[in-house]
Amino acid sequence: MAHNCAFILLELEIFFVSVFAIRNKVKELSQDDRSEVGKVYTIIFKLKVMKKNISFKGVGSAGFVLIACFILALAIFHYVLGNPANFMNNDPNNQPIPGNLMGTIYKGGMIVPVIQTLLLTVLVLSVERFFAIRKARVGEM
Repeated sequence: MAHNCAFILLELEIFFVSVFAIRNKVKELSQDDRSEVGKVYTIIFKLKVMKKNISFKGVGSAGFVLIACFILALAIFHYVLGNPANFMNNDPNNQPIPGNLMGTIYKGGMIVPVIQTLLLTVLVLSVERFFAIRKARVGEM
């Protein structure tokens, strides 16, 4: 946190030094030139505002992500882990084939899709945060 504050203070110092240097140069210009410089500053300001308004929107509602991950976890649980090929006599009610981890996980019960939902949610929101932070870093340059 202290590193970020120091970085921000350094940026502010550089900004103010450059602003004062530019103001001193503007004072030396004629009135018509000052008007042109003002127009340029206005355009630069508008461009900076527009640049900040363009951003990665991210996930609008984390609840939607949670529900989608739960549905995906149920599908994986029933159709991948509960595949009859993972069990003796091709029957999910029987014991899993020895050494078959997918059948063993399926036998864990309904807690398995809940745990998978948590894992998928963390992965999806981590990817979303990555893109949002990357977009923010590009936007500040």
